Amino acid sequence: MGRERLTKHPKTSARRVVGDALEYEYDDGSGVLTVKYRDTDPSFATRAVNRAVEILQEEFRGLTLRRVTEKRADLEKRVSDAETELNDSKQALIDFSVEHGIVDINAQASSAASQVAQLSAQLTAKELERNNLLKSGRSAQDPQVRQLQSDIDELNRLLGELRSGFRTYTAVTIPETQLPRIVSEYVDLKYEVTLRQTVYGTLRQSLEAVLLEEKDETSAFQVISRAEVPEVRSSPNRALIAVLGAFAAFFLSLFIAFLMEYVSRLERDPAEASKLTEIRRHLRFRKR
Repeated sequence: MGRERLTKHPKTSARRVVGDALEYEYDDGSGVLTVKYRDTDPSFATRAVNRAVEILQEEFRGLTLRRVTEKRADLEKRVSDAETELNDSKQALIDFSVEHGIVDINAQASSAASQVAQLSAQLTAKELERNNLLKSGRSAQDPQVRQLQSDIDELNRLLGELRSGFRTYTAVTIPETQLPRIVSEYVDLKYEVTLRQTVYGTLRQSLEAVLLEEKDETSAFQVISRAEVPEVRSSPNRALIAVLGAFAAFFLSLFIAFLMEYVSRLERDPAEASKLTEIRRHLRFRKR
């Protein structure tokens, strides 16, 4: 404003001056923006270009920060929600394990099957031994037969509890009849925990990347080269102006010479001179 001595609407006028002098070219292929400023003062033109570039750089940096900040806020909320869901799924798995006495589902299922197989084998052996004694003539009241029958009853009781469940679950035994359901529910709960852990881990990684991006000072707008004070003017071409000016002056002088000759002829002719006088009078009248 001071350089142009702008007093009336100084800011608006200054912006108009800058807008008229500021030029730019954008190359879609390379993504390069070239900024130019035309002025009679090369130093001022250089400062104007570099200041325009600084403003662009600051604006792009602000846009990048706003985008990253919004992304960080969204990720922080999603991470918090994912953490809550993960903790809920872990607690559900813990509660289910405590309720059913699960320590290691695979080991317990294998243990339950092994115990059933062992007890069934023992039961078969005891029944076979008892039946052989009865066939040999021993009575049901025989001490050995009674002991075998007692063992058979105990084995049947244990097998029944293994299949239908003890009154209180033990840490190593799961009822055989409930084993498929318990295993299925346990696997589903464990898969839910694994899934929530994966989601939470992925979101945490994304959040860490955004935090690093927020600290990054670079932006999508990078200055390739700043303007320097030019040693020679880019325009106008003085030689061309001189030649054009000479031609223009020559033709203008010819036109004026012909015009003066024409007026001189009109003044020597009385009829034409009166018309010319009348025209001059009308022109002076209209000016008044």
